[in-house]
Amino acid sequence: MNAFSVSRSALGSVAAGGAIALLMTIGGLIAGPHSAATSSRHPSAASSQAAGSASVTLVPPTSAEPAGPADPNTSLSLYGGPIAATAFVASYPQLKVIADQPQATWLVPEVYPEPAAMISTLLSKAANRTLQLVVAGVPNRDNGGYSRGGVHTASQYYSWVNAIGAAVGNAKAIVILEPNSLALSSRLKDVGVSHQREGMLANAARILKKRPNVRVYIDASMWIPVHKQASLLSQAGIGLVDGFAVNVAGFDRLSTDYAYGDALSALVGGKHYIVDTSRSGQGRVGNHWCNPAGRGLGPLPQGKPAGHPLADALLWVKHPGESDGGCDGAPSVGTFWPKYAMGLVARANFAVN
Repeated sequence: MNAFSVSRSALGSVAAGGAIALLMTIGGLIAGPHSAATSSRHPSAASSQAAGSASVTLVPPTSAEPAGPADPNTSLSLYGGPIAATAFVASYPQLKVIADQPQATWLVPEVYPEPAAMISTLLSKAANRTLQLVVAGVPNRDNGGYSRGGVHTASQYYSWVNAIGAAVGNAKAIVILEPNSLALSSRLKDVGVSHQREGMLANAARILKKRPNVRVYIDASMWIPVHKQASLLSQAGIGLVDGFAVNVAGFDRLSTDYAYGDALSALVGGKHYIVDTSRSGQGRVGNHWCNPAGRGLGPLPQGKPAGHPLADALLWVKHPGESDGGCDGAPSVGTFWPKYAMGLVARANFAVN
């Protein structure tokens, strides 16, 4: 059970006409069955992370788990949108390793009710690189938890998703579809509403896959057992898309991600998957999802890792350093937290220069 919380920074630094938008993305919505009511039970890293100062010493990881080389036949050139860490590099130089990585842009209707302008801005800078987009606007997003929101009706949702697809056009993009929404549909009391959400994801997938160079991965939250997850994915149109996404905004080690992804793939027709490795460097601690202490950056973004034919890419979907929520005195959800980010860097599972 990991965190997937509304993020305020990476998504919305650029709005139409280049204006600064409200810094509210969903930089890691909901990778665990959490809510504002339950978050206080999870210990925050506020009291245990290394101090957010330039004196933090970068140390080798205690248990390195390198991703291995990328398959040379499947190179992937990624473009990342605005990253909150960039604004803090002057004060905390160690954060440059976060600011330098291409990270996903989180599209939410509260920030981008008309997403075309933002996508146009990204495309103008991406050249021929591949965009990374998270689509997170389904009605009753997060079932009323920290990342609650989304549009109000199915028709509004389809219209919004269609605008995203139209804006991307023929450009190359990887789309992670609705993190945690599918897993949380199983917690809705009304079975009919649950099935409606699954149907909405399937229709969103159909809309996005009309675009020739868009690769769509439906989120597969790892706190759901693989057999149940396979059933949910089947109802949400896994056959229509390129695959599924694991560990979005989570902390599981890469070896765990591969094991879950491979097992799930076997149950959904051999579909491929992508992995969010942004905070997987030291693994997770029990079921703590809200800013757990002692975590580290995971393997850097890359194309298909050699030796893992079902994994299409390792990406940084969650923006490392953005708070999972205001648990035990931590900053509010989505706020970039230099102190926590410095701890992630210090415990990265790769050498940091």
